[in-house]
Amino acid sequence: MQEARDEVYSHLIARRAVARAALHLGSDSMTSESLDSLAACLIAYLERVGKTLAISTEASGRSSAHCNVLDAVRAVELCT
Repeated sequence: MQEARDEVYSHLIARRAVARAALHLGSDSMTSESLDSLAACLIAYLERVGKTLAISTEASGRSSAHCNVLDAVRAVELCT
């Protein structure tokens, strides 16, 4: 039950982030389906970056709680 709430909340936050980015880029209208699709893509990308970050940090002999900015930059580079 809690996981379902977390997924709904994450999706709503991702929709808001996508909408703000679209407004910033000059788009003043977007369908709900477009927002949902882009929010799902954003969530998938962030999950992939997080997994990559944890794996690369742990592979270097540190726990994933001790990652730094260079680890994050490397994870983003690997995921894009």
